[in-house]
Amino acid sequence: MSADYRRWFLLNASPDIRTQIESFPALRPADGRATPLQAVLLTDAELDHTLGLLLLREARSLELHETPAVRETLCDGTAVLRTLEAYCPVEWRPVVPGADVPLGAGLSYRAFDVPTNKPTRFPTGTEQGRVVGYRLTDETNGRAAVYLPGVQELTTAVRAVVGLRNIMYFQFAVSLRCRGCPREATAENPRRCELSPTPQAATPLTKQT
Repeated sequence: MSADYRRWFLLNASPDIRTQIESFPALRPADGRATPLQAVLLTDAELDHTLGLLLLREARSLELHETPAVRETLCDGTAVLRTLEAYCPVEWRPVVPGADVPLGAGLSYRAFDVPTNKPTRFPTGTEQGRVVGYRLTDETNGRAAVYLPGVQELTTAVRAVVGLRNIMYFQFAVSLRCRGCPREATAENPRRCELSPTPQAATPLTKQT
């Protein structure tokens, strides 16, 4: 995601992150191995959301937004973060559900706890922050998008935080595919991708008044 098509922020780091970067021109390295990727926002500590961090180990530095519960799991559970820190400097930005956090270029986010029945494979002693969603806002036009990872139920509490005045996608532990992705996505050619749910896998929430 990006608000200015120059600084990019990644939601989770899946194991196929290298393929994602190579297939998206705006993220390809322009100077050596440096990419316009500014930070990674993690929703949880699941392996399919974090193993891609190890493929970013040759970065000059890496900024991670994650809750204390997620950080504890990545340090003392899976050890993904400990391994990553042996290769490059990692700057931790604690994610606090309910707090508005500016990312730059008019982009901000607000995280919120997401109800889940995923098994706790690496107990952290707290359920708060184990899985979070993100409401992303473009401050220049007020538009927002919501990312809900692996939700089993769209509860009243989540509806209250998210709001349904924006078009969003409710993700039942699956990925969204990109439909009609532009060949070139740069600051000079700011064409946006149109996200659509994987057939028979995710349910789109239509705009409501």
